[in-house]
Amino acid sequence: MSGEKTQGFISLPEGLMIFSSKQILTSKREGPAQGILLFGRYFESTDVRRLAQILNLTTSLYDVEDPKMPSDFQKAKTHLTDEVSIFVSPINLDTVAGYTMLKDVYGNDVAILGINEARLIYREGQSNILYLILSTTSSCVLISLATILIIERGVLHPLSKFSEEVNKISESKDISQRLKISGDDELAESAKAVNTMLNELEQAQKRIQTERISAISLATTIIAHDLRNPLQSIMNFAYLAREDCNSLPKKYQDFVAEHKQRLEAIEKQVKYMDKALLDLLYYGTSTDIQLVLTDLYKLIDDVLKTTYVPSDIEVSIERQTGISNVKTDPLIVKHVLMNLITNAIDAMPNGGRLAIKVFKEADKICVSVEDTGVGIPKENLEKIFTPLFTTKSKGKGLGLSVSKKLVEQLGGTISVESREGIGTTFTIRLPIKE
Repeated sequence: MSGEKTQGFISLPEGLMIFSSKQILTSKREGPAQGILLFGRYFESTDVRRLAQILNLTTSLYDVEDPKMPSDFQKAKTHLTDEVSIFVSPINLDTVAGYTMLKDVYGNDVAILGINEARLIYREGQSNILYLILSTTSSCVLISLATILIIERGVLHPLSKFSEEVNKISESKDISQRLKISGDDELAESAKAVNTMLNELEQAQKRIQTERISAISLATTIIAHDLRNPLQSIMNFAYLAREDCNSLPKKYQDFVAEHKQRLEAIEKQVKYMDKALLDLLYYGTSTDIQLVLTDLYKLIDDVLKTTYVPSDIEVSIERQTGISNVKTDPLIVKHVLMNLITNAIDAMPNGGRLAIKVFKEADKICVSVEDTGVGIPKENLEKIFTPLFTTKSKGKGLGLSVSKKLVEQLGGTISVESREGIGTTFTIRLPIKE
């Protein structure tokens, strides 16, 4: 050590010492030096704690040869050189540490001083990055939601509505319906094209139906005059043959039983053919109305007597006193009742109950025909009075349309109520005429 003043660290066996030395000179700081004044004290753990309190930071000091030196100090020791006096390394996400090598007055490494500090800037940076990520994510989510909403309202919803209406028309098979989609986009153009196609189909269907009806009307006169008379003769001969069988002695009854059944079958089929011819005649030609006082109950009984009713069908007639006679055309009413009763029987292939009621409703005389059959599907209720519409394998779909036409010619109405699996009720309402 040389010079007027020297201070620093010195490593002693007892520990690290801080010392300061100064030459003893005259009051005028003139020499020669009369000696050296030396001050020193050991640098202990209490000094390290005091330093930590002053700096308000966590402070640690380890001798370079201390075998208990922590791993972070050992790492710092390898990085601190004459060229690198300070080494900084993060301890964890919240703390960063700085290290420096303390040298003695001879320039030798004696101790490593470490100071820990909170990573405030790092944490603030992390918070800013997190905020930026959250802001960006939120913006992306909002933009995505807005995009989805725009697509849903502008594309998906109209497309779903388009598909729903097309399916509705397809399921109902009602080509009179139209797609209700407006706008100037491609979807609206597609809807217009579909509506145009439906218009053409509807017009084509009407043309076909008109042609069929015209053909039927043209043929009705020939059929009525050329076929009904022979059919009536066949039915009369079958009836007479069956009566002859009944008049044979008992010993021949077993022999003729099978023939009687065949004759009854012939009568049944002839009656069906006669009814079909009457439907054609009434539908294709104008009908002269002949109003006479008519006993409705007798008319109903006559229809039931000439109509085959299976044994597993129970028939009931609800008779209301005072309204038996009504001024109407008995032939027309009889034909309408025959159509309704025949349809009711056909609707109950496994048996059931046929209820016929006559009642008064305001200024109308009403006759209802109710069955407990299969019922009519809801989508077919509006079509059953349409000419040539039928869901049965037997028949051409004229019976109900003819009945509606005839009832309206009498100034009345015909209505229907039905539930699938429960049954159907047709009601005729005829005006009371003096």
